[in-house]
Amino acid sequence: MKKVLLVSAGLLAGLTLTTVATISGSTSSSATVNASQVVQRTSRDSVNELSTLSPKQVAAAVLVAGAKDNNAWSSLKDSATNGDGGLEVQVSSIETGFTEPGTGSMYWFTLDGNDGMMINGYTLSQDGSTIYLYSEGERDSAERTTAPFKTMSAHELVKLAHQNSTVDQIAGNVSIDVDD
Repeated sequence: MKKVLLVSAGLLAGLTLTTVATISGSTSSSATVNASQVVQRTSRDSVNELSTLSPKQVAAAVLVAGAKDNNAWSSLKDSATNGDGGLEVQVSSIETGFTEPGTGSMYWFTLDGNDGMMINGYTLSQDGSTIYLYSEGERDSAERTTAPFKTMSAHELVKLAHQNSTVDQIAGNVSIDVDD
């Protein structure tokens, strides 16, 4: 008997599965899996992992990740890093028109309370395993539908937060304002 880690990169009912199984047999073509020994790891583990970061670290890591792919986010990150403006995250109920509303809360990035009439923010999926990053030039348009410019897993975000010193620098300077 030998233990083998089988990893499924796909999603099943919104849950990422990692399976550990005991396999008997000398080759993979003749191996059998003992179903009673299968262990599954779900996206709830990603949520638990995300909770190892403070809300400010989450916001900072999201900003750093988005800045790699979006000029408006890059400008926000540069301003937050250089101290050119006070980075704020305003948490409010989500507006209509977002393709991935997640938990129903939107986390808006602003500098000194000014959003420049742009959407620069993120939402979290219902199970907390996915982060959706948005940037849109026209806010409050009844006709628009806004899709994320980037999607990332909670695991990717936590990894970035631990590997990028800019995240802690920004997290130290960000404020979070929750609408009542």
